[in-house]
Amino acid sequence: MWKIIAMALVCVGTARIAQAVDTSQLPAAEVETLKVGAPLPRFNLLRPSTRLYLRYKIVGEQRSTVDIWRRQVSFEERNGRRHLHITWRWDSVGDQKFSRMADYWFDEVTFRPLTVERRVTKDDGTVTVSGFRYLPGQVVGMVDLPDNSAKDFVQVTDTPMFNFETDMELFQTLKLRREFKVSIPFYEAGPGRGTPKYYTYNVIGEEKIPEPDGRSLDCWVMRTESSNPKWGPTRFWLSKITQVVIREETALPDGSIFVKMLLSDDSEIDGVRAPS
Repeated sequence: MWKIIAMALVCVGTARIAQAVDTSQLPAAEVETLKVGAPLPRFNLLRPSTRLYLRYKIVGEQRSTVDIWRRQVSFEERNGRRHLHITWRWDSVGDQKFSRMADYWFDEVTFRPLTVERRVTKDDGTVTVSGFRYLPGQVVGMVDLPDNSAKDFVQVTDTPMFNFETDMELFQTLKLRREFKVSIPFYEAGPGRGTPKYYTYNVIGEEKIPEPDGRSLDCWVMRTESSNPKWGPTRFWLSKITQVVIREETALPDGSIFVKMLLSDDSEIDGVRAPS
């Protein structure tokens, strides 16, 4: 664990803030609407993998690490059918100690969300459990999940929703290209986590970004408005080869920038190790 943190801090020290992309000269693009339940054009890019991300804030010239974030993708049998399974784990590296875990299940090929279970463990040993089911017209608390703090939760939705928490994996399945623009129905289940809505994502340009080994990586640059109206827009840098999110930046109200940066990725595309 300490080796990972040390590597992360080195990367933070050498990482640059990517320059903003000028979108004023881009022609208007037709907006595609993603529908829950339809096959996704590049689902084959989503492979079994374990990815580590560093999350940190930039205030002026100062960088402060928040946590190390592991996102794991697998395909497993459940109730006699093959499903997409994504798990998360956050481990804080600052003064405020905590560990968070999340477990997500989806239909294969369509990425239709089925369930999400979360577990938060604080430094004092306190554990909070919550779990939800995504249904066609609503998202509800899982009554059969032991100690579920959200078992009575109900959120009605006008249309089926994708799980907002796994947006980075969903991006891999889209047909990214120049001037691509898509509207995605997203919802993050739970009290106080916003309401179901559509988010529009634009591919606003292309950029080469440096990797820790000195090479450069060709990326699509994608932009969306943040879910919190007080925050600035969010930009994503996605590898053109794998469509994995390499970097994400969001401007916060206090003038700082919140960054997620890929540290490692063990997935392979056609026998070739994905860049990281």
